Amino acid sequence: MEKQVIENMMKQAITAHQSNDLPKAEGIYGEILKIVPDHADANRLMGFVWLNRGDSEKALPFLATAIKRKPSASSPWKLYIKALTNLGQYDNANKAIVDGEKAAGTGQTFLSLEKFLNEKRSKQQVNPPPKKIQNLVTLIGNKQFDEVLRLAGELAKAYPNSWRLHGIQGTAYAGLKRNETAIEQYEQALKLNADSPFILNKKGSALREINKTEEALNCWTRAIEIKPKFVPAYMNLGRAFRKEGDTETALKHLQKAVDIRPNFAQAHVLIGRILKENGDNVSAIESLNTALRINPEKGELHRILSTIVKYTPDDKQFNQMKDLAESKEIDPESKHHLMFGLAKAYEDTGEYEKSFHYYLAGNKTQKDQKEFKIEQEEESFLLIKKSQPIIDNFAIKIADVSQSIVPIFIVGMPRSGTSLIEQIVCSHSEVFGAGELSHVVNHGLDLCLGKKKINQSSILTFREKYLAALKLEATGYKFISDKMPHNFRFLPLICAAFPEARIVNVKRDAKATCWSNFKQHFPAKGLAYSHNLDDIVRYFKIYKDLIQAWEAKYSARVYTCDYDQLTSDPEAETIKLINGIKLDWQESCLSPHENPRTVFTA
Repeated sequence: MEKQVIENMMKQAITAHQSNDLPKAEGIYGEILKIVPDHADANRLMGFVWLNRGDSEKALPFLATAIKRKPSASSPWKLYIKALTNLGQYDNANKAIVDGEKAAGTGQTFLSLEKFLNEKRSKQQVNPPPKKIQNLVTLIGNKQFDEVLRLAGELAKAYPNSWRLHGIQGTAYAGLKRNETAIEQYEQALKLNADSPFILNKKGSALREINKTEEALNCWTRAIEIKPKFVPAYMNLGRAFRKEGDTETALKHLQKAVDIRPNFAQAHVLIGRILKENGDNVSAIESLNTALRINPEKGELHRILSTIVKYTPDDKQFNQMKDLAESKEIDPESKHHLMFGLAKAYEDTGEYEKSFHYYLAGNKTQKDQKEFKIEQEEESFLLIKKSQPIIDNFAIKIADVSQSIVPIFIVGMPRSGTSLIEQIVCSHSEVFGAGELSHVVNHGLDLCLGKKKINQSSILTFREKYLAALKLEATGYKFISDKMPHNFRFLPLICAAFPEARIVNVKRDAKATCWSNFKQHFPAKGLAYSHNLDDIVRYFKIYKDLIQAWEAKYSARVYTCDYDQLTSDPEAETIKLINGIKLDWQESCLSPHENPRTVFTA
């Protein structure tokens, strides 16, 4: 009986391990070792977990036990020798190679380990001791980026040619959103170790953050050339092509990740998301169910699936969510996602009181995790309103600007229909839909709040920074749309800085908008008001007050589109919309559902 229990536990642990859920795998291995302390495979795999985490010292005793139990198996020897080598115990590692060859037989494994050991020895003066590197890695995991930079800077004095230190510093700078500096560090690392797929992968991510997509793709492609089964690079390629709207190529790379690691739940989830965005709900459900079979207790997977499935009372996954929500072992993050999944399921089955209960519970959990006060929003709106006449004094004249790229701003409350409007607009052949961009808030918020001096120079600087960022979003298009809803706050600045811009303000029924915000799972900090009904109503009131002020002032610049009228009479309202933003009419705008571009929305 005990043997069968152990076998079942090992299967669960290995499944968790293969799906990269190391905490769960470690927990199960630990339970097995409480029952059978010298279990060879549990010890070997526990050692492997610690080795993967970069803690070779903790890995050693587990691997030593595995070797003692199965001395003829080469795998624990391989891990044991790597751990010793990582710790700089080169003599012990060399002895273990000799002992391993005697016990497990000679072969390519031990020849490779001998080469690995010799390479490490030759580089022992180049990189800091493994313990110091591990300390920096731990600090990065805790997001103590400034401390990482301080300690790495001190170590760099003794190890100026350490590619690992440059890589770690790059990761810290990336964590601080200083991506240009991060890239410089990664380039220094690559000068010292040109064939590191890990550094290439990280450099690619930093490049993507500053919209240098082509260079990022080259980094990830090169990483795969060096290490053909390097899953993180395939995942990044999938994400990048998804963002670019090339879902076919995105799916190809993600499928490759799945082929390499069939139990990698994250890849199945991303495939499911893309298929959902493409309107292929049947295949999306299949991919997400695959992810759930790998990781059945992951609340986020249940919530994502709930956005596609129409539930019935006897639905298997619905009942699975109920059981998980009652479990005391479920982690708080998963439980929070389950609340939204259950709310949707009960709404589908007509049990509206229960649905509302779970929407309340899910939103309360999110609100408790964020520091938010609606009074701060109300105060910022007053400051923005106060800055409007000053900004108007420095409005740029249309005769003074180049119109090589013309932004189309689509603004309104979240969940008011901005995604549909953008899909219609970017069905036009001259328009590229860039989605929700943060460039206005990044470069203009302080101006609108009065934290930066407002004058001709600052308005021009804002314009130049925004357009420089916009140009990186697409090439070959006359118009690029930016559908960040909250840009409604900055219409005076937008009108002053971009006399050529086309602007659409999207309106929707107040009750429908507020309720849709409350039902939606918003992870973003900037939407913290959506987690409480009173906050949503208060936010909608200040939005309405502000937008009415802007409509009175900028009616000649802003086209107002009523979402409810658009959905009731799409042809007439679409023609009005395209005319309202002064685009030549194209029939394709009447068929936004045929637009191959992927739509990203909450």
